[in-house]
Amino acid sequence: MFAAYRNVWVSPAARNILALGMALRMPHLGATLLMTVHVVDLTGSYGLGGVVTTVWTLASTVANVLRGRLLDRLGLRRTCMVPLIGLPLAWLSVPFLDFGPLVIVAALLGLLQVPISSVVRSALAANLPPEHHRGGFALDSVSTEMSFVLGPAIAVTLGTVFDTGWTLTGMGMASVTAIGVLMWLNPSLHTGDGDAATHGWFTRRVMGVLLVTFATLLLLGASDVTIVAATRAMRAEHWLAVVMVFWGGGSVCGGVLYGMLPRPIHPGLILAGLATMFAISSVSATVPWLCALLFIAGLLCAPTLTSTVETLSSLTPASVRGTMFGLHSALITAGVAVGAPAAGIVVDAGGWRFAVVVLSGTTLLLAGVGAMLLRRPRIGSA
Repeated sequence: MFAAYRNVWVSPAARNILALGMALRMPHLGATLLMTVHVVDLTGSYGLGGVVTTVWTLASTVANVLRGRLLDRLGLRRTCMVPLIGLPLAWLSVPFLDFGPLVIVAALLGLLQVPISSVVRSALAANLPPEHHRGGFALDSVSTEMSFVLGPAIAVTLGTVFDTGWTLTGMGMASVTAIGVLMWLNPSLHTGDGDAATHGWFTRRVMGVLLVTFATLLLLGASDVTIVAATRAMRAEHWLAVVMVFWGGGSVCGGVLYGMLPRPIHPGLILAGLATMFAISSVSATVPWLCALLFIAGLLCAPTLTSTVETLSSLTPASVRGTMFGLHSALITAGVAVGAPAAGIVVDAGGWRFAVVVLSGTTLLLAGVGAMLLRRPRIGSA
């Protein structure tokens, strides 16, 4: 049953890159949340905390695309050299800064960010044979889900015991240490087809996968807001953490199961299933029903993203994977950035059930467009 993962785990390069992926993601995700807490402690304003986080996120989106391209052109070590030098200086300054300078440093932290997902997925694609890509990408999706849970939890716990500014510095330096180890190991990011044609890779089918990626994170970004609104409407705010565990737990289980499948499933089809099941969760009248339906919907979260990564890897030459995975990561960030405020607006207009149905319907529409773009061109067609 676990042969797909055993085949991945026997590769030392794959083991190392998956472990380093978690070591890089956990401090970053934890610091992103703790930065908001730090700004609130500094200014007393949640709005200003959101400003700093937004600046950091936007800068990270730009960095994902630019540094993904640099990975293809310069290689891993040369791409990581500037972040390895600049990030420690930026992180060490955080405890001493007022709000204004902190906004500037947040932008620098984003621009200096190493494109974690691009590195991990390019390395997995380069160091595993194609028939083992699904298992490798599934493990990466599961480890990402675990990082989303563990990173913020550790950060908030440390932030309640120690000064938030110095805790941010500590988490940042942990991330820098992981970057140093990554540069030392220097895993291969390209296979032997590095001389393959690099022009014309941004095809209609690639656009379809990227649209499915954006739509997936649009829904997932909206889900956090709608779940909070649902628990409040049920007067069960104290059960919010439990509901989120079921939602995230379903994704982890689904990711593990998907990696065992003998053949891939169309990403648009998985996303359509995810959107449909998420829409059905709107009928929940109690917290147990909400947990159960979200767990079922969550089973399709990680598989959707795994499928998009696997499909993109098969559609593009190895020599542009850094660029392509950088775009993929940027659209993940963009989807969350659009989904969360959109859900808030719709919740205010018609309640959480209405928001779930509207956002699910929008996702279904985008999934359909993405599936049309992903259709293989007929032989002989222009």
